[in-house]
Amino acid sequence: MRVVEPTVGVTRCSAFRPRNSTRSPGLKDMLGDLNKVKRIVKVLGMVNSDPSFVQQPSVVNGFSDLMVEVFGERGRHARAAVGMASLPRGQAVEIELIVEVEDR
Repeated sequence: MRVVEPTVGVTRCSAFRPRNSTRSPGLKDMLGDLNKVKRIVKVLGMVNSDPSFVQQPSVVNGFSDLMVEVFGERGRHARAAVGMASLPRGQAVEIELIVEVEDR
């Protein structure tokens, strides 16, 4: 199981964002074309973390930064980041998105 602990630097966690954010099927598979994204409305980042770790928002910053890189101003969003005792399949981070989509 991957757990974010206080001894793991937040910078190290955020550095994984490009690989991890694009690895699994997601938004592009669902929409077929990322140009259909009108805006990213909200991101919920769930971090599988040790109870003493309190920097979950800093871990999720990497994903938020990626959304702005990919979508520009359309990628700016509201966000929440929380710690979890466990995530499915031992994942370190899980992201939930609310996206406004244009019909094209």
